[in-house]
Amino acid sequence: MNQRLVRPLCHVLAALIAISMASCAAASIVRRPVLPPLPPRLGQGTGQQLLYVGNTNNNTVTIYDFYAGTLQRTISSGVNNPLTLAVDKLGNVYSGNAFRPGSVTEYDSNGNLVRTITNGIFFPEALALDASGTLYVGNVQSITVYPAGATAPSLTISTGIGSPSAIGVDGSGTVYSANQNNNSVTEYAAGSPAVLRTITGVNDPPGLAVDSSGKLVVSSCYSCSGQGGGADGVFIYAPGATTPMSSLNQVSGPGQVAFDSLDNIYVAEQAGLNVYPVNVLNPASQLPVSPINLAINGNNDLAESDISNSVSAFMYANSNPFETITNGISGPFGIAASH
Repeated sequence: MNQRLVRPLCHVLAALIAISMASCAAASIVRRPVLPPLPPRLGQGTGQQLLYVGNTNNNTVTIYDFYAGTLQRTISSGVNNPLTLAVDKLGNVYSGNAFRPGSVTEYDSNGNLVRTITNGIFFPEALALDASGTLYVGNVQSITVYPAGATAPSLTISTGIGSPSAIGVDGSGTVYSANQNNNSVTEYAAGSPAVLRTITGVNDPPGLAVDSSGKLVVSSCYSCSGQGGGADGVFIYAPGATTPMSSLNQVSGPGQVAFDSLDNIYVAEQAGLNVYPVNVLNPASQLPVSPINLAINGNNDLAESDISNSVSAFMYANSNPFETITNGISGPFGIAASH
């Protein structure tokens, strides 16, 4: 062969080999998933986005500017062991007071007590609101339902209920309950005690969330109860399904879970708080906190109440808190945010 052709061919072959090797190397790099971009943000001016914390040691609900971290007001009237909170679009806040037998108290946006509910209440562990302002209360053996302003339940759901750690309501009014005592999740028809679905195979489920399409995410925690016998997990169910269509990876000691408006999933764990992009099973980040509970505001920014008697807030897709609040916080089990 012509020697003048051999050298160029060798260079071409060498280049092709180098490109091939580089491509293989690039393919072998495991890239961490990223969260999708945000829609336009809501206002961040003073008082426009608020953060609500139920302090079980102080018997108070403290309200903060979400972004400035400044204490806006403290509510104590009627508050007694506030394990769970909810807030509606008008800024009314609801406190599930678990000092037995318990009560639920409602306060207007100025912190004034406007309603006390005791009828049908026993150790309220979870609260939820639907778009019409109907209140759903998870009691030890029932879910009681209260139309806006009512102090007596219009509906009591008891079949399948066992110490619900979390309840959810979708856009059609379908109700979901994570039953820790029954190791199950039950689904109920809107406005009815009729059971539509029972999910088993979950252990001591501490968290549940449902998105606008009816997709359900449930945490299952063997290590939380100390029972052993299985692996911790967070499972995702299609509407109507009783077996999961997928499960999240890198889960350990999961607690409360949540969707944001983009369908990203947040999981509070014993070792941190994992953030999973929509339709991705590996976390984009793990926030270095020790969370009790979590809340997501109207901008998809995150707040977590921590065992260190503090609340930390994170901008969307940011792993470092922009503020940590300790003023007025002690035993922060309940947490909610403007949305």
